[in-house]
Amino acid sequence: MQIRCINTGTFVDLSLTEARGGTFVDARFGLDPLTMKLRVFDVVAGKRFFRRWLEQSLDAMQRVAQERTREPAA
Repeated sequence: MQIRCINTGTFVDLSLTEARGGTFVDARFGLDPLTMKLRVFDVVAGKRFFRRWLEQSLDAMQRVAQERTREPAA
């Protein structure tokens, strides 16, 4: 999955691969800043911001996967 914001330059590239009965996640989140304000943000807080975004995304994916495995099959 690839998502790119044409307004800010924010991007996420994510791929999921089955691995040993689980799932391997290859992810890249970041910013290709389009303005000086976004360049400053990226330098000052970008790494921390995008790391947290990635952590939250992985937590949400794991939570949904666990919820779906508990649901009875239709």
